[in-house]
Amino acid sequence: MARMTAPKKGFLGRLRESEGGNVLVLTAASIVPLIAMIGGAVDMSRIYLIKTRLQQACDAGALAGRREMANSSWTSANDATAKNFFATNYPSGSYGTSGATPSFSESNQVVSGTATVTVPMSMMKFFGFGAKTITVNCVAEMKIPNTDVMFVLDTTGSMASKANYSDTQTKIEALRSAVTSFYNSLESTKGPNTRIRYGFVPYSVNVNVGFLLNRDWMVDTATYQSREPIYTGAYYDYVTGWTFVSGQKSSPKNVSGSCPASTLTVTTDRPIVVNATDYDGKTITITTTTRTSDGIAYICSGSNKTKTTYTQYVEKMTDTSSPRYTWRYRPIPYTVSDLKGTDPNGLMGGGSLVVPNGDWQPNSYLPSARTVDWDGCIEEARTNAVSNYSALPSGTNDLNIDLVPSVADDDTRWKPALPDLVFGRRNTSSGGSSWNATAPYDTDSSYYTPSGPCPTTARKLDTINSTDLADYLNSLNPTGNTYHDIGMLWGARLISPDGIFGAENKTAPNGGQIARHVIFMTDGATEPNNTVYTPYGLEPLDRRRTTGGVPSNSTLTTVVNDRLAYLCNAITNKGITIWVVAFGTTLTSNLSSCAPGRAYQANNPADLQKVFDNIAARISQLKLTQ
Repeated sequence: MARMTAPKKGFLGRLRESEGGNVLVLTAASIVPLIAMIGGAVDMSRIYLIKTRLQQACDAGALAGRREMANSSWTSANDATAKNFFATNYPSGSYGTSGATPSFSESNQVVSGTATVTVPMSMMKFFGFGAKTITVNCVAEMKIPNTDVMFVLDTTGSMASKANYSDTQTKIEALRSAVTSFYNSLESTKGPNTRIRYGFVPYSVNVNVGFLLNRDWMVDTATYQSREPIYTGAYYDYVTGWTFVSGQKSSPKNVSGSCPASTLTVTTDRPIVVNATDYDGKTITITTTTRTSDGIAYICSGSNKTKTTYTQYVEKMTDTSSPRYTWRYRPIPYTVSDLKGTDPNGLMGGGSLVVPNGDWQPNSYLPSARTVDWDGCIEEARTNAVSNYSALPSGTNDLNIDLVPSVADDDTRWKPALPDLVFGRRNTSSGGSSWNATAPYDTDSSYYTPSGPCPTTARKLDTINSTDLADYLNSLNPTGNTYHDIGMLWGARLISPDGIFGAENKTAPNGGQIARHVIFMTDGATEPNNTVYTPYGLEPLDRRRTTGGVPSNSTLTTVVNDRLAYLCNAITNKGITIWVVAFGTTLTSNLSSCAPGRAYQANNPADLQKVFDNIAARISQLKLTQ
């Protein structure tokens, strides 16, 4: 038989029977989905990266706009800032995208943003996928932790003037507005469980903190540069002459003819003698003589003839014989425990002292009683003249922020400031004789009583509503000279988590941490006056923190500035943040060094508002909430 020839197979048939062909087919078939998978992964990675960068840019814009906005309303400038920050973080055309569009708005101090961008596909476009639009949202708002803010505010006399002639507000008015804006800003950032407390220490020459203190923290006896009457051993007589008591006496009338005989009778009663005693038990003798005139008295002198008719016309004459005193000027201890009061909460109650050192009574050398009121200002605890502030001498208690007085040690306790009890031992506060520091010093002269301005009462840290805040700010009264150290000292004592108010300041009810801030505002450099009464007494006579003779104003300026620098450092070391604002004055080196990086100069009320708003924004913690 002839051999049969098999028919030839086609390509697909041969491919089917070939193992190598099977692999090729499978590989070829898988290329398309594999490319799709890789392309999808690449494009999805791009989308994720672009969305992340877009979110970051949106967040940056919202944060920048909210920070610049501070406590004011949303403006076109704020919107421009937000968009500029967005553009910086997501430049146009980034990653091959197009149409990057941010939008920002504000509601109730919260800035919201939306950003969109178009992302073209790189690999997936070959599979029919078009460009994708990505949208992100962002929200920025201020959030604040538990916060204590102590305002130490210069309320010296210059605060009643304007910083510039063209200003529409005085400095004290501008301060009230700025503090109010600051308060509104912080309150708007407060969460439901957040505690924000505000305290105030207005200062000038002194601070008014006495009524915040426990009675035990005040001395019972204090020594003041004063005066007392000293009996000279002599008496002083003053005769009043005859004075009208009752009855009638006609005016002299002219008469004609001969001058008749007078019918006037004058009866003088036996003198009445009354003995009394003065404040010191010395005898005062008052002798009163009475006479009664009745009838007609004729007076004839040449052609001048008159008659005067008396009808039971009674007169008296008083002769007062009183002990004669002179003044002795010297440091005098006074009992001041009556000023402590009996307030059941244990705080100082206040009141007055009555002392016999008023001016001489009329027509005598008897001292009058002087009522000395206490308005709440204090004299500091014991101090020293300090030359080395890195190693304070023992007993420099006034520079101890956390001083807790001991009943057993008056050097650690405060005294009531009583300017009406203090005398300068010179003729006037601006001239006259030079200071007479030698004690005792006797003279009949009445030396001057120095001024001792006492500012508005300080407020401890506490929550406060807007009405009470406005009332308090309106009570600030510009007066006195500039002593920065006493203001900063008591600002520190009132905010410290230790010391006399430590129990109130240590913790918050919600158990969270407390951020502590001192905002120190002044409108001038240190400006002491050595003729005024200060928390360190009358410094030319008491010389508690200076050495040598009468301290000049220049010497006192150095003392105040050095103590301010020490206190700034001590406050910072306790973890308390200080902010300094120089308003309408130069930001001096001693002020700026008190708060490096947080010291501002405000030249007008608008600047002051911006500075306080900026501080409020920096105190608040700016957070992204979406």
